[in-house]
Amino acid sequence: MATHNARWEVTPLATVLDDCHHWSYLCGQVGTSGDADWEATAAHVALLDARAHLDSGLPDRALELAQRARMLARGHGDLYTELRADLVAAGVWDATRPESYGVPDAILAKVRTRGRVTWLAATAAVLGANLSARRGDVDATVLLVKGAERLAGQLGASSPGDYNRAHVAAFSANALVRAGLGKAARPRLSLAAYLAEDQGPGLRSAVALYESRAALDGGDRAEAASHARRALDISAGRPASWLARSVIEQARQAGDGYGWDMLANRAGSWQMA
Repeated sequence: MATHNARWEVTPLATVLDDCHHWSYLCGQVGTSGDADWEATAAHVALLDARAHLDSGLPDRALELAQRARMLARGHGDLYTELRADLVAAGVWDATRPESYGVPDAILAKVRTRGRVTWLAATAAVLGANLSARRGDVDATVLLVKGAERLAGQLGASSPGDYNRAHVAAFSANALVRAGLGKAARPRLSLAAYLAEDQGPGLRSAVALYESRAALDGGDRAEAASHARRALDISAGRPASWLARSVIEQARQAGDGYGWDMLANRAGSWQMA
Protein backbone atom coordinates (compact mmCIF):
# COMPACT_ATOMS: atom_id res chain seq x y z
CA MET A 1 0.00 0.00 0.00
CA ALA A 2 2.84 2.39 0.80
CA THR A 3 4.24 1.70 -2.67
CA HIS A 4 0.94 2.67 -4.30
CA ASN A 5 0.90 5.92 -2.31
CA ALA A 6 4.46 6.80 -3.27
CA ARG A 7 3.99 5.75 -6.92
CA TRP A 8 0.42 6.97 -7.24
CA GLU A 9 0.89 8.78 -10.55
CA VAL A 10 2.59 5.89 -12.35
CA THR A 11 0.65 2.87 -11.07
CA PRO A 12 -2.16 1.79 -13.46
CA LEU A 13 -5.57 2.48 -11.97
CA ALA A 14 -6.70 -1.08 -12.68
CA THR A 15 -3.83 -2.34 -10.52
CA VAL A 16 -4.73 0.00 -7.67
CA LEU A 17 -8.41 -0.97 -7.86
CA ASP A 18 -7.64 -4.70 -7.90
CA ASP A 19 -5.25 -4.43 -4.97
CA CYS A 20 -7.69 -2.33 -2.96
CA HIS A 21 -10.42 -4.91 -3.59
CA HIS A 22 -8.11 -7.62 -2.24
CA TRP A 23 -7.05 -5.57 0.79
CA SER A 24 -10.65 -4.63 1.56
CA TYR A 25 -11.57 -8.31 1.49
CA LEU A 26 -8.76 -9.12 3.93
CA CYS A 27 -9.85 -6.33 6.28
CA GLY A 28 -13.40 -7.64 6.13
CA GLN A 29 -12.29 -11.18 6.90
CA VAL A 30 -10.20 -10.13 9.89
CA GLY A 31 -12.63 -7.53 11.15
CA THR A 32 -11.55 -4.07 12.29
CA SER A 33 -13.81 -3.31 15.24
CA GLY A 34 -11.71 -2.47 18.27
CA ASP A 35 -8.38 -3.22 16.57
CA ALA A 36 -6.53 0.04 15.99
CA ASP A 37 -4.02 -1.43 13.55
CA TRP A 38 -6.67 -2.98 11.34
CA GLU A 39 -8.85 0.14 11.55
CA ALA A 40 -5.88 2.18 10.35
CA THR A 41 -5.26 -0.26 7.50
CA ALA A 42 -8.91 -0.24 6.48
CA ALA A 43 -8.96 3.58 6.47
CA HIS A 44 -5.85 3.75 4.29
CA VAL A 45 -7.29 1.18 1.87
CA ALA A 46 -10.59 3.06 1.60
CA LEU A 47 -8.76 6.35 0.94
CA LEU A 48 -6.56 4.84 -1.76
CA ASP A 49 -9.61 3.15 -3.29
CA ALA A 50 -11.53 6.45 -3.26
CA ARG A 51 -8.74 8.26 -5.09
CA ALA A 52 -8.55 5.52 -7.71
CA HIS A 53 -12.31 5.57 -8.29
CA LEU A 54 -12.27 9.36 -8.66
CA ASP A 55 -9.47 9.23 -11.23
CA SER A 56 -11.36 6.42 -12.98
CA GLY A 57 -14.43 8.58 -13.49
CA LEU A 58 -16.54 6.84 -10.82
CA PRO A 59 -17.31 9.74 -8.45
CA ASP A 60 -20.29 8.27 -6.60
CA ARG A 61 -18.29 5.26 -5.45
CA ALA A 62 -15.33 7.54 -4.71
CA LEU A 63 -17.50 9.62 -2.38
CA GLU A 64 -18.76 6.52 -0.55
CA LEU A 65 -15.20 5.29 -0.04
CA ALA A 66 -13.95 8.72 1.05
CA GLN A 67 -16.70 8.89 3.67
CA ARG A 68 -15.76 5.40 4.89
CA ALA A 69 -12.08 6.36 5.09
CA ARG A 70 -12.99 9.49 7.01
CA MET A 71 -15.17 7.57 9.48
CA LEU A 72 -12.52 4.91 10.12
CA ALA A 73 -9.72 7.46 10.42
CA ARG A 74 -11.68 9.59 12.86
CA GLY A 75 -12.44 6.48 14.92
CA HIS A 76 -8.77 5.93 15.75
CA GLY A 77 -7.56 9.54 15.68
CA ASP A 78 -5.80 9.56 12.30
CA LEU A 79 -6.25 13.23 11.39
CA TYR A 80 -4.10 13.07 8.26
CA THR A 81 -6.17 10.31 6.63
CA GLU A 82 -9.41 11.96 7.73
CA LEU A 83 -8.46 15.28 6.11
CA ARG A 84 -7.07 13.61 3.00
CA ALA A 85 -10.42 11.84 2.63
CA ASP A 86 -12.13 15.22 2.95
CA LEU A 87 -10.06 16.51 0.03
CA VAL A 88 -11.23 13.56 -2.07
CA ALA A 89 -14.84 14.32 -1.12
CA ALA A 90 -14.37 17.96 -2.10
CA GLY A 91 -12.90 16.79 -5.41
CA VAL A 92 -15.99 14.68 -6.07
CA TRP A 93 -18.28 17.63 -5.48
CA ASP A 94 -16.12 19.83 -7.71
CA ALA A 95 -16.12 17.26 -10.53
CA THR A 96 -19.78 16.25 -10.47
CA ARG A 97 -21.61 19.31 -9.15
CA PRO A 98 -19.67 22.29 -10.55
CA GLU A 99 -22.43 24.77 -9.69
CA SER A 100 -22.64 23.67 -6.05
CA TYR A 101 -20.00 25.67 -4.20
CA GLY A 102 -21.28 25.56 -0.63
CA VAL A 103 -20.47 21.94 0.21
CA PRO A 104 -16.90 21.77 -1.20
CA ASP A 105 -16.16 25.24 0.20
CA ALA A 106 -17.19 24.10 3.68
CA ILE A 107 -15.15 20.90 3.38
CA LEU A 108 -12.03 22.77 2.27
CA ALA A 109 -12.44 25.41 4.98
CA LYS A 110 -12.55 22.64 7.58
CA VAL A 111 -9.37 21.07 6.18
CA ARG A 112 -7.62 24.45 6.29
CA THR A 113 -8.63 24.98 9.91
CA ARG A 114 -7.95 21.49 11.22
CA GLY A 115 -4.87 20.95 9.06
CA ARG A 116 -3.15 23.99 10.58
CA VAL A 117 0.44 24.27 9.28
CA THR A 118 0.56 21.33 6.86
CA TRP A 119 0.67 20.68 3.13
CA LEU A 120 -2.91 19.45 3.36
CA ALA A 121 -4.02 22.84 4.67
CA ALA A 122 -2.06 24.68 1.99
CA THR A 123 -3.53 22.44 -0.70
CA ALA A 124 -7.05 22.97 0.65
CA ALA A 125 -6.47 26.72 0.38
CA VAL A 126 -5.48 26.63 -3.30
CA LEU A 127 -8.30 24.22 -4.12
CA GLY A 128 -10.62 26.70 -2.43
CA ALA A 129 -9.07 29.44 -4.55
CA ASN A 130 -10.03 27.50 -7.67
CA LEU A 131 -13.63 27.26 -6.47
CA SER A 132 -13.67 31.00 -5.76
CA ALA A 133 -12.26 31.73 -9.21
CA ARG A 134 -14.88 29.62 -10.92
CA ARG A 135 -17.70 31.50 -9.24
CA GLY A 136 -16.09 34.85 -10.13
CA ASP A 137 -14.87 35.92 -6.69
CA VAL A 138 -11.49 37.37 -7.63
CA ASP A 139 -10.73 38.87 -4.20
CA ALA A 140 -11.28 35.54 -2.43
CA THR A 141 -9.15 33.80 -5.05
CA VAL A 142 -6.20 36.10 -4.46
CA LEU A 143 -6.59 35.95 -0.68
CA LEU A 144 -6.58 32.15 -0.65
CA VAL A 145 -3.62 31.90 -3.04
CA LYS A 146 -1.54 34.29 -0.95
CA GLY A 147 -2.50 32.47 2.25
CA ALA A 148 -1.49 29.13 0.76
CA GLU A 149 1.83 30.52 -0.42
CA ARG A 150 2.59 32.00 3.00
CA LEU A 151 1.79 28.65 4.58
CA ALA A 152 3.93 26.77 2.05
CA GLY A 153 6.83 29.03 2.96
CA GLN A 154 6.72 27.65 6.51
CA LEU A 155 6.74 24.00 5.47
CA GLY A 156 9.52 21.56 4.78
CA ALA A 157 9.70 18.71 2.30
CA SER A 158 6.73 16.36 2.15
CA SER A 159 6.69 12.57 2.04
CA PRO A 160 6.60 10.78 -1.35
CA GLY A 161 3.06 10.73 -2.72
CA ASP A 162 1.89 13.67 -0.59
CA TYR A 163 1.03 17.19 -1.70
CA ASN A 164 4.00 19.53 -1.89
CA ARG A 165 5.29 22.89 -3.09
CA ALA A 166 4.85 21.93 -6.75
CA HIS A 167 1.15 21.21 -6.22
CA VAL A 168 0.61 24.53 -4.45
CA ALA A 169 2.34 26.43 -7.27
CA ALA A 170 0.35 24.60 -9.96
CA PHE A 171 -3.04 24.93 -8.29
CA SER A 172 -2.35 28.59 -7.45
CA ALA A 173 -1.52 29.34 -11.07
CA ASN A 174 -4.66 27.61 -12.29
CA ALA A 175 -6.83 29.53 -9.85
CA LEU A 176 -5.40 32.84 -11.02
CA VAL A 177 -5.89 31.88 -14.68
CA ARG A 178 -9.50 30.97 -13.92
CA ALA A 179 -9.94 34.34 -12.20
CA GLY A 180 -8.69 36.18 -15.28
CA LEU A 181 -5.39 37.17 -13.66
CA GLY A 182 -3.08 35.83 -16.35
CA LYS A 183 -0.22 38.19 -15.53
CA ALA A 184 -0.14 37.06 -11.89
CA ALA A 185 -0.44 33.43 -12.98
CA ARG A 186 2.55 33.42 -15.36
CA PRO A 187 5.40 33.32 -12.81
CA ARG A 188 3.55 30.68 -10.82
CA LEU A 189 3.06 28.58 -13.95
CA SER A 190 6.78 28.85 -14.67
CA LEU A 191 7.60 27.82 -11.10
CA ALA A 192 5.12 24.94 -11.26
CA ALA A 193 6.62 23.69 -14.53
CA TYR A 194 10.10 23.80 -13.01
CA LEU A 195 9.10 22.05 -9.78
CA ALA A 196 6.99 19.48 -11.63
CA GLU A 197 10.03 18.19 -13.52
CA ASP A 198 10.83 16.06 -10.46
CA GLN A 199 7.22 14.94 -10.00
CA GLY A 200 5.11 12.19 -11.52
CA PRO A 201 3.19 12.37 -14.79
CA GLY A 202 -0.06 13.35 -13.08
CA LEU A 203 1.21 16.71 -11.90
CA ARG A 204 3.27 17.32 -15.04
CA SER A 205 0.19 16.75 -17.19
CA ALA A 206 -1.82 19.05 -14.91
CA VAL A 207 0.73 21.84 -15.36
CA ALA A 208 0.65 21.36 -19.15
CA LEU A 209 -3.14 21.55 -19.02
CA TYR A 210 -3.02 24.75 -16.96
CA GLU A 211 -0.57 26.23 -19.49
CA SER A 212 -3.07 25.29 -22.18
CA ARG A 213 -5.86 27.04 -20.32
CA ALA A 214 -3.75 30.17 -19.89
CA ALA A 215 -2.87 30.24 -23.60
CA LEU A 216 -6.50 29.68 -24.57
CA ASP A 217 -7.67 32.51 -22.32
CA GLY A 218 -5.00 34.67 -23.95
CA GLY A 219 -6.41 33.92 -27.39
CA ASP A 220 -3.63 31.64 -28.67
CA ARG A 221 -5.51 28.50 -29.68
CA ALA A 222 -2.48 26.97 -31.41
CA GLU A 223 -0.26 27.21 -28.32
CA ALA A 224 -3.13 26.00 -26.17
CA ALA A 225 -3.57 22.94 -28.38
CA SER A 226 0.16 22.21 -28.17
CA HIS A 227 0.07 22.24 -24.36
CA ALA A 228 -3.09 20.10 -24.27
CA ARG A 229 -1.49 17.57 -26.61
CA ARG A 230 1.55 17.42 -24.34
CA ALA A 231 -0.70 16.87 -21.30
CA LEU A 232 -2.30 13.87 -22.99
CA ASP A 233 1.08 12.53 -24.10
CA ILE A 234 2.46 12.74 -20.56
CA SER A 235 -0.46 10.81 -19.08
CA ALA A 236 -0.93 8.35 -21.95
CA GLY A 237 0.37 5.50 -19.82
CA ARG A 238 -1.96 6.27 -16.94
CA PRO A 239 -5.10 8.10 -18.16
CA ALA A 240 -7.24 9.95 -15.64
CA SER A 241 -10.85 11.04 -15.89
CA TRP A 242 -10.22 14.61 -14.75
CA LEU A 243 -7.66 15.19 -17.52
CA ALA A 244 -9.86 13.75 -20.26
CA ARG A 245 -12.80 15.82 -19.06
CA SER A 246 -10.73 19.02 -18.93
CA VAL A 247 -9.29 18.58 -22.43
CA ILE A 248 -12.77 17.97 -23.86
CA GLU A 249 -14.04 21.09 -22.07
CA GLN A 250 -11.19 23.21 -23.44
CA ALA A 251 -11.70 21.81 -26.94
CA ARG A 252 -15.32 22.91 -26.75
CA GLN A 253 -14.17 26.39 -25.74
CA ALA A 254 -11.50 26.55 -28.47
CA GLY A 255 -13.81 25.60 -31.34
CA ASP A 256 -12.64 24.38 -34.74
CA GLY A 257 -9.06 24.29 -35.96
CA TYR A 258 -5.58 23.65 -34.60
CA GLY A 259 -6.30 19.97 -34.03
CA TRP A 260 -8.68 20.50 -31.13
CA ASP A 261 -11.22 18.07 -32.59
CA MET A 262 -8.59 15.31 -32.63
CA LEU A 263 -7.57 16.14 -29.07
CA ALA A 264 -11.19 15.89 -27.93
CA ASN A 265 -11.61 12.56 -29.71
CA ARG A 266 -8.40 11.25 -28.18
CA ALA A 267 -9.44 12.29 -24.68
CA GLY A 268 -12.91 10.87 -25.19
CA SER A 269 -11.52 7.51 -26.26
CA TRP A 270 -9.62 6.95 -23.02
CA GLN A 271 -11.02 4.00 -21.13
CA MET A 272 -11.15 4.84 -17.44
CA ALA A 273 -10.28 2.06 -14.97
